[in-house]
Amino acid sequence: MTLEFIKQINEYVIEATMEASDEAILSSIGETGCPTWDDIRAARLEIDQAVKKQRKYRLEQKRSEFIESKNKQTLTLKSVGTKKSISTMLTDIVQAMQNKDNVPEGLLIAFRKEGQSGSEDDIKKIWLSFVELGLIDPSDEG
Repeated sequence: MTLEFIKQINEYVIEATMEASDEAILSSIGETGCPTWDDIRAARLEIDQAVKKQRKYRLEQKRSEFIESKNKQTLTLKSVGTKKSISTMLTDIVQAMQNKDNVPEGLLIAFRKEGQSGSEDDIKKIWLSFVELGLIDPSDEG
């Protein structure tokens, strides 16, 4: 017997099983050559654990990718932000606020409250927040 022959037999068994009715499959459980209910429960438990482990792994992977991406974005924003003058940042903020189509509702009130003190640090924070919201393009020189 070759490996191809065994694979072909396996395909026939799978095909026959897939075409069988639910009743026929359930009635054969526990017969010679068929798994018992305990075998099925054990296999299901093993599969469930493998799925949970894989989901946890993918979640951790995506979480670390996200954190790395946010850290890179923050470093990029801060480096770009330090190259811009305060007056340029203020101009960017004002232009963003005047674009009524892109400004989320309620942002104008929040900006007015936040912008009361007007220190350079406050302006930088607001500018960075606007960049994060996508209201300002940090690479825009105009």
